Amino acid sequence: MAQALDSAVAADLITYNYVSVEQSVRKFSEGPDLVYIFVFDKEGNVAAQFIRDQPLSGILQKPAS
Repeated sequence: MAQALDSAVAADLITYNYVSVEQSVRKFSEGPDLVYIFVFDKEGNVAAQFIRDQPLSGILQKPAS
């Protein structure tokens, strides 16, 4: 799935087409087995993201032990 997403957004990242990147992330986020997506541009900024409400949000808020 990661390789498919990479293929879907690679050209859009080169041309800074963030709208298309967001649309691709939204399409991939419909899968029930996907927990999170982060897409970074070449400057290291988050171009698009998706975080499913559970269980990742609870995990990220717990302090490291």
